[in-house]
Amino acid sequence: MLNAEPGLVALVGPNGAGKTNILEALSLLTPGRGLRGASYATMIETGCDSFTIAARLQTEEETIPLGTGYQLAISRKKGEGSAGERRKIRIDQETASAEELGQWLNILWLTPDMDTMFAGGASRRRRFFDRLVLALYPSHNGHVQRFESLMRERSKILSEEQSDPLWLNAVESRMAEHAVAITASRLESCARLQACIAQMDSEIFPASQLTVVGLLEEKLAAGKAIEVEDDYRTILKDNRVQDRLLRRCQVGPHRSDWRVIHQRKKQAADLCSTGEQKTLLIGIILAQTRLIGQMTGRSPILILDEVAAHLDFEHRKGLISQIEALAVQCWMSGSDAGPFAGLSDVLQRIDIAPH
Repeated sequence: MLNAEPGLVALVGPNGAGKTNILEALSLLTPGRGLRGASYATMIETGCDSFTIAARLQTEEETIPLGTGYQLAISRKKGEGSAGERRKIRIDQETASAEELGQWLNILWLTPDMDTMFAGGASRRRRFFDRLVLALYPSHNGHVQRFESLMRERSKILSEEQSDPLWLNAVESRMAEHAVAITASRLESCARLQACIAQMDSEIFPASQLTVVGLLEEKLAAGKAIEVEDDYRTILKDNRVQDRLLRRCQVGPHRSDWRVIHQRKKQAADLCSTGEQKTLLIGIILAQTRLIGQMTGRSPILILDEVAAHLDFEHRKGLISQIEALAVQCWMSGSDAGPFAGLSDVLQRIDIAPH
C-alpha cells in the first residue's frame, strides 16, 4: 500500500526495482491499456492467472474506492489460460465501465519511449493524441474501438467471394457514424488545447501549433456532420474493390495524423532537436493538464517516468514550478535522487528497493 499526498511524489530506486510497474498500475485506473499499451495478459506475473489494482481517490467531499483487474479466460477443454479480454472495473464497490472510470479520474503520462514520437509513424502520434482526447471526452475510446471492430468486419466481408451488399451497407453506415464522432472529438480537443497553450506563459517549454490532419478532418471543418457521414459512406462504397485488393481500408480516422510545429521557430517538431522535442511534449502535457481542470473541475494526475533525469537544472526547476502552479499530484521516477536534489521541501520521496 502506497499513501501519496497531493503534490510531487518521487519514486526513487535502481533499475529493475519496480518503479515503472507502480506507475503502470496507476495508469490502469483509466480507460485503455496503460502507459505501456501492453495487453492485460502480459501484465500478469508468471505463475498467476490474474492481477488486481486497488486505489482510494480522495476528493474534496469524499473518498472513493476504485479498482480494476484482469482474469485470464480458462479453456474448459484444455484447462489452460487464454488471452480473452476480461477486465473488470469497480467504482465505490459497484461494477462499472471503463468510460465511467474516466469520468472520475484523469491520468496523463510521459514515458521515455515517447521522446521519438514526432519522428516516428503517424500511429504513435495518433495514439498519444487520442489519450489526450479521451481525458476530455470519456466516450472517445469507445468510438475508436467500435470503428476498428467494424473496419475489421468490413475487411472480412470484402474478402469473401460473394459479399453481401446489404450487410456491407449496414457495416459502412455504422463506421461512418463512429468515424465522424471520432473526428469531431479530435478537432474539438485540438482547438481547446491550442487555446490553452496560448494561455500558458513559459519561456522554458515552448508553445506548439497543433493540427489534426486527414480527409475527414478537412470535410468536417468545412461541412456538417451528417453531410460528412454521407460522404464517407460513399467513399467506402466506391473503394470496396481497391480495399479488397489491398486488404485494408484506405480512408478513415485510422489514417489521420497529429502534427506539431514549434511556434516560435516555425519548425515542424520532427525537425527540432531531441531536447526541443521533449520540451514541446512537456509543454503540451502541462497545457492539457490545465485544460482538464478547466473543463471538468477535476485535477488530473500526472505521471512523468524518468523525465527529470533528462532535463537540465533550469528545465527541472521550470517543470516543478509549473506543476506546483497547476496544483496537481505528479508522480515522477528516477534511478537515483540526483534529479530531485534541492526539492526535498516540495516533494514526497518513496524509495523503491529491489525484491
